[in-house]
Amino acid sequence: MKYTATALIALTLPFSAANAATDVERIRQLEARVAEQDALIRTLAERLDILAEVKPLPAPPLPTSPLISASGIPVITTADGVTITPRGRLQAEALLVTSGNGATPTGTQLRRFQIGVDGKLGGGFRYSAEASFAGGKLGLEDVLIGYQAGPHDEIVVGYFKPSVTADDMTSDNYTLFLERSAYANIFAPGRRMGIGVNHFGKNWGVRTSLSGERDDVSLDGNRQEAWVAAIRAHANLLGDGADVLHLAGSSYYTRSSATDHAFSFAQKPETNRALATLNTGTFAADDALFFGGEMAFSHGSFLIQAEGGTLRFDELSGGKPRFWGWSAQSSWRLTGETRGYDPKSGVFGRVIPKNPLGDGGFGALELGLRLGRVDLNDDVITAGRMTTFGGVINWYPVTHTRFGMNVIRAKTEKLGLADQDQTLVTVRAAVDW
Repeated sequence: MKYTATALIALTLPFSAANAATDVERIRQLEARVAEQDALIRTLAERLDILAEVKPLPAPPLPTSPLISASGIPVITTADGVTITPRGRLQAEALLVTSGNGATPTGTQLRRFQIGVDGKLGGGFRYSAEASFAGGKLGLEDVLIGYQAGPHDEIVVGYFKPSVTADDMTSDNYTLFLERSAYANIFAPGRRMGIGVNHFGKNWGVRTSLSGERDDVSLDGNRQEAWVAAIRAHANLLGDGADVLHLAGSSYYTRSSATDHAFSFAQKPETNRALATLNTGTFAADDALFFGGEMAFSHGSFLIQAEGGTLRFDELSGGKPRFWGWSAQSSWRLTGETRGYDPKSGVFGRVIPKNPLGDGGFGALELGLRLGRVDLNDDVITAGRMTTFGGVINWYPVTHTRFGMNVIRAKTEKLGLADQDQTLVTVRAAVDW
């Protein structure tokens, strides 16, 4: 057995030596492969570092895309965030009937065609620009830039109306009658270039402005521009409920041009196609001061509004003429609609039919009455007095469309002349977008 074991060991020694040599070779091969893999990893890491230092190319600008605003109007947004919202209106009307002892033409006219855009510029800025064709003439409506200076503050620069009367501030898309009252037309300063500061709370607001002269007054190198400083404050005393009790007060001070000291006023009997029956001509005064007040109450489909004021002049000849006027109106939506109230501006807005035509309904039907008076007689100025009484019916088959007819009864009284009585019937078809 001893010799047998020794023999076996002697036979296995060569095989063990051979296996050991094979294992050493395999280890060397594995080490070589590991070295190759390590070199490859280092190369890939260097390439990744180079790629990390290269800045990616900017993404191509996004194309403009049409959106839809809350009112259903298409909105275009550019790549840098500027929004463009088109808007406009078309109003065609006819003065059908006139009677009385006042000469008034009848006939048709394109009362208004306006087109413009609104939008936001980013950073709290907005803009508005609108051109109009009315009475055969081209003109401008609001052309302005607004800046949201805070949650409750806005600064406006451009061509706009100083805030004075509710009727004048209400868009002609939303006014109850086809034309604004004689009171609003005479005593509101009208659109001018200026700057305004608006501050508003949840149910109240204050609007101030400083404006130059109206654009229809020619200026040259020898003429100094007139100016107007205006303020209006309003509040809804009933807060957030469905009913509205609106109170407002307004005032403005206007300084005439130091070159000609000129003022003038003219007024039609609340019908655009009619002729002016009140006309002061041009008279001289240094300045004038206006004070006015407003009230309105809205409950369901009923709305009552009234406003009035006085304008006092400091005449160069020593007299101090004073003009005054007022207007009151009521309306009722027979189909149950309300007129929405804007607490920021303090005015009532659009009638939106509950059951539009074409959707199984008739649309909205509205009736209204208005009584007003303006007096342009005082001291040496005797332009006359006008009293108006009118009724209106408006049909809104769908939102943004209106068919209206109003009847205006106007009486003009002038010193030394017979009273002038007129009855005027006007119809209008209008759309806006």
